[in-house]
Order: sequence, then C-alpha cells, then structure tokens
Amino acid sequence: MQYFKQGSLWQTIIKQVAFAKSTGALLPIQANCHFLGKEQFIVQVATNLQRKAWAKKLQEEVEAKAGVAFVNPFLPYDKDLFVADVSPSHLILLNKFNLLDNHILIVTRSFVEQSSPLTISDFEALWKCMLEYDALGFYNSGATSGASQKHRHLQMVPLPLMPGLTKLPIEPISNLPFDHYLFKFDSGIMDSCEHAAKLTFAEYNAAINKLGLTGGGPYNLLVTRHWMLIIPRSSESFGSMSLNALGFVGSFFVSKESDLEALEGLDPMEILQNVATKKK
Repeated sequence: MQYFKQGSLWQTIIKQVAFAKSTGALLPIQANCHFLGKEQFIVQVATNLQRKAWAKKLQEEVEAKAGVAFVNPFLPYDKDLFVADVSPSHLILLNKFNLLDNHILIVTRSFVEQSSPLTISDFEALWKCMLEYDALGFYNSGATSGASQKHRHLQMVPLPLMPGLTKLPIEPISNLPFDHYLFKFDSGIMDSCEHAAKLTFAEYNAAINKLGLTGGGPYNLLVTRHWMLIIPRSSESFGSMSLNALGFVGSFFVSKESDLEALEGLDPMEILQNVATKKK
C-alpha cells in the first residue's frame, strides 16, 4: 500500500475532483449564498437537491430488498471517489454530494461505528491531511449530531469556506452560549503529525470527561490549525433545518427558500443553543 507523499494531497484532490465530475460519480449540490445575523453566518440554500433525494430513496430500496438495516457506501466504496491512502487504518474519499468544493472524507478501512469514541489513529489520519493545507476538520458523532452514515468518517474542507472570508463567522465570538470545550493550540502544533495527534487526542479525552460524554452521547468536533472545539448535542435539527458540525463555525444549509425565510430575523447563536446542550 502506497500512502500519499507529503505536499501532494491538494493536487491529488483537484485531479480526482475533475475526474469524478467527468464520470458522474461526484454530484455537487448547487446553492445560493445568504447571510444571517450580525455575526454574518453563512446560509446556503440548495437549488438542486433532487439527485441526493433520489440517491437516498434508491439506497432505502436496496436496503429493503436486501433485508438489511443499511447499505454501507464505504464498503465497498466507489473507486471513482477514491483520493489516496492515508494510513493502515484510513483512506480518503471525495464527498459524493458536496456543498463545499474539494470536500473530503477520511474513512476507516473497516467498519467502525460512527458514534463510538475516536481513537489516536483517527487523529493521526486527520492531522496527516490537515498538515497538507489550511483546512477545517470536523466530525459528527451519531445521527443527533448530523451524521448521515454509520461508518466512521471524519471530514475536511479547505479554508476559507468562501472567497474573501478571513475568519470563520464564529471565531470572533468569545463567549459561546452553550456547553462546549475549546482548546487553543500553540505554534508547535504544526511540528509533526504525531505531535498534533497526541496532543489533540489527549485534549479530546479531557473534553469527553468534562462534558459528561464518557458513556456516549452525540457531539460535534471541529479542528483547525489554531483550535479544537467540541459541542455536545441535544437535537439534530432546528425546525426543518438539520445541523451538523459546520453549523457551529457559522455555516448553515437549508433545502429551500422557505426555510431561509423562516430563519430571517433570528439570532444564529440562539439557533445553535437550541440544538446544543445547556451551558453548565
């Protein structure tokens, strides 16, 4: 097995995106962008969700016919979406229905339950990718946190989320009004993948203990080159809007214009408070 060489991942992703689009394996979600509240949270309104809805219906039909609870899209995975091998335990796939460009999934080779605790190998795989280019890594632990698949997968999108966006909308906010664990890195986090993985894995375990998640429970994990944030979840959605980890950096996604209209005039932080656990 040949793992990607340091400094090569970005160009490999760009090349595979072009190829996967040409074969029809990659089906990007098109959306119009709006902004919400004084924090200027991003709200993406989908314009072509029909293909994703059709794919979900097809998967449900296959599952029903096979008499199984779910068909795993990662075992086997679509080879046209394959980007690179990361480690003995993880590989990289393109996100088939991507809203953000060059969105990758860091997937375990064998089945691991999405809601089970993260391991040091998960953090090693994530940081091997994070050290390649400026990006946001994130993880949705279980359906209540916005996970759409049961097979363990971390995710990563390049920064900035939008051209000209110098900071994530949530970054200037110093006092988050919901339960969370924030750990800021020093400059040494970039010294090596091994150092970064050990540090963040230790802080992840400290967060799980402090937030009362040792017995399980849904949460979102977000990681940049500067900080790590973990938020326990109480609900998967606000009204008709589902929220995953991206909501907690200030990026919302809705399926139609009427959903956007329902959000107008609302405080984005109050929306997040409604799907996170109360601040202790």
